[in-house]
Amino acid sequence: MHHSLCWDLLVLLVRFLIPFLLIFGEGAPFSLWFVGSLLFCWFRRLCNLFLIAAFPEPIPLLMLLQGLSTSFFWPSVEVLVKNVSKQSIVEGYSSNYSFSWSAGAVAESLACGFALEFNKLQLVFVIVFIVLFVLAAVSAYLMRRNRVYDSFEFDSISGLNARHMFLEFKWIWLSIFIYALVQGIVFSLFPAYAEIKSVPKMFIGIAIFSIMIGRTASFIFFNWIPIRVRENGLEFGMLLMCLGSTPLFLTTNPLTPSASSFLMGFGLGLVYLKSFQTIIFQASRMSLYTSIFEGVISLGSSLSLLGGFMAEKWLEAPYIVISIASFSTFIILLFLKHKIQ
Repeated sequence: MHHSLCWDLLVLLVRFLIPFLLIFGEGAPFSLWFVGSLLFCWFRRLCNLFLIAAFPEPIPLLMLLQGLSTSFFWPSVEVLVKNVSKQSIVEGYSSNYSFSWSAGAVAESLACGFALEFNKLQLVFVIVFIVLFVLAAVSAYLMRRNRVYDSFEFDSISGLNARHMFLEFKWIWLSIFIYALVQGIVFSLFPAYAEIKSVPKMFIGIAIFSIMIGRTASFIFFNWIPIRVRENGLEFGMLLMCLGSTPLFLTTNPLTPSASSFLMGFGLGLVYLKSFQTIIFQASRMSLYTSIFEGVISLGSSLSLLGGFMAEKWLEAPYIVISIASFSTFIILLFLKHKIQ
C-alpha cells in the first residue's frame, strides 16, 4: 500500500506540474502537443489494461506515463474550446468529450475482462494499440488540415492574483475533490468489501460496471436534463452520490448495490461535467484552471487510497466517510454557495 501511495503521489505531481508549466509557453507548436496528447492519452488505456491484467504491483514507468497522458491532453482541449465561439456548441463539445473518455473506460473494462477470461492479453494489447495509433494519426492530420491551431497561444499569469483566482472557483475544487475521493474509494475498495460480505462476484462486477454506465449516461443525456438540474449540477450530483453510495454498506442484498451504483455513477457524471464546463468557459485563464482541476482530482484519488487503512480498523469506515462527505458537500453547496462568493 505504501509503495502504491508513493507512486500515486508522484503521478499527482506530474499531472499538476505539466499543464501549469505550459502556462508560460507562448505560441507553442500546437501540432506537436496535439499529436503527443493523443498518443499519450490513448496509450494510458493500454497501460491500464496491461497493468490490471498482467501485474499485481504498479510499474513506475507506466504509472508516470498515465500521469503524463492526462496532463498533455489539456492543451488540445484548450485549443478546441478557444476556436469555438458559441456557448451552446462548447456545452455540446464538453458533453461529447466527457462521454468519449467515459465510454473509453467502459470499453477498457470490457477489454480487460475479455483478456483475463480468455487469456488473450497479447491479442487485445496489439489490437488496441493499432486502433489507437491509427486514430491518433487521422485526428492529427485533420487538425493540421483544418489549421485550428494557428491562432493558439498559452496564457501567461502573474502570481499576484493567483490566490484570488483559486478562491474564485472554490466550490468547483471542493466538488471535484469529493468526486475523486468517492470514486477512488468505491473503485479500489468496494470489490474486496463486498466479497467479504458474501456478495456474489457477478453482482460485484455489475455494481462497478453500473457506476461507469451511470456516469456515461449522465454525459449522454446531460443536454436533455431540465435546465434547473443542469445549472445546479454540483448540488444534484452530490445528492445522488450520497444516495447512491449509502446503500453500499447498509445492506448485503446483491441487487441493491447494482441499482444504487448506477445512481451514484449518474451523480459522479453530473459533478464532473458541471465542473468541467465551468472550467472551460473561463478561456482567459483556462491553462491555470485545468492544471488545478487535474491536481485536485489526483489529490482526491491519492487520498482515497487511505481508505484501505481505515478499513483495517473498521470495515465500513471508508463508505461512511464518503456518504458523510457527499452529504456535507451537498449541504455546503445548497446553503453557502450563493451566500459566500
